[in-house]
Amino acid sequence: MLFWFLDFNSIQPEQYASLYSISIIFISSLYIIFGFTLKYLQLKVLEKKTTYVTANIVKGLVLMTLFFDSFESLYTRIFHFQLGTRSLINYHRDVVAGALYASTDTVSIFLERRKSWATTFHHIGVVLGYILLMYLEPLHPICEHLLAFGNMGILTSIVNFYLGLRFLVPQKNTVIIDILRQVAFVMYSFFWSTNLLVQIALVLNSIYHHYWVSLSIVPLLVVFIYDDVLLIKFLSKHNQNLQKH
Repeated sequence: MLFWFLDFNSIQPEQYASLYSISIIFISSLYIIFGFTLKYLQLKVLEKKTTYVTANIVKGLVLMTLFFDSFESLYTRIFHFQLGTRSLINYHRDVVAGALYASTDTVSIFLERRKSWATTFHHIGVVLGYILLMYLEPLHPICEHLLAFGNMGILTSIVNFYLGLRFLVPQKNTVIIDILRQVAFVMYSFFWSTNLLVQIALVLNSIYHHYWVSLSIVPLLVVFIYDDVLLIKFLSKHNQNLQKH
């Protein structure tokens, strides 16, 4: 419904900060609702994993609602690559998705306990990325890098479901989690590889058009890529263990 509205009334850049703030409030409320749901259904979760499960399930649910729009955006970015050719409405739709994505990581920074340092830096990088979106002009090459990464994160929301649900599903029903793990590994590997090619293409495009300032985003991209590689290794290791049984 939100994206349908934006087709006719595109959000303006000066409203990005308000959009981000509203998204944080919305995500925080989902944390509270999910926490009460766990207690109401009397689902047993290790106390030290409660915030971890909540963070991943909430993020998975939110990003899943953005899946088809992000797929369309990534398709457009690949097959209509020339920077500046995408309409502002499509760009604003990406920013709305980016606000929701960034807000899930923002809330996780403060509410999710016992995160790895790589995940923490990834979350901080996402927040910094959205701040750049707020202050750079629309369709800026740096923004294209960030939004491409955001699309990839949204398209792989099934990974968040797996990470959270593995602590909720009883041991006797692990076949469900095993299937989810394998699907998550395949989807994450595919979209991560696709996104990496897009990122390389964007860097080469910036070099070709002498957008040297755009290369300043590369260190932040490295942080994202490193954390993604760790996650792929984690999923791969669990898939290999599954095939041995």
